[in-house]
Amino acid sequence: MQMKPFTLELSEEILDDLFTRVKHSRLPDELDNAGWDYGVPPAYIKELIHY
Repeated sequence: MQMKPFTLELSEEILDDLFTRVKHSRLPDELDNAGWDYGVPPAYIKELIHY
């Protein structure tokens, strides 16, 4: 299967809302030695938010 390029168009208002929601997200505490067994680790999500 070949991937096809596409264009995503969003208004600044939608992007600003998304940025605000992500910035104010409350993440759960990290589970000891859970790794990826219970989903995406909160530490990884924090890195994505910072990025």
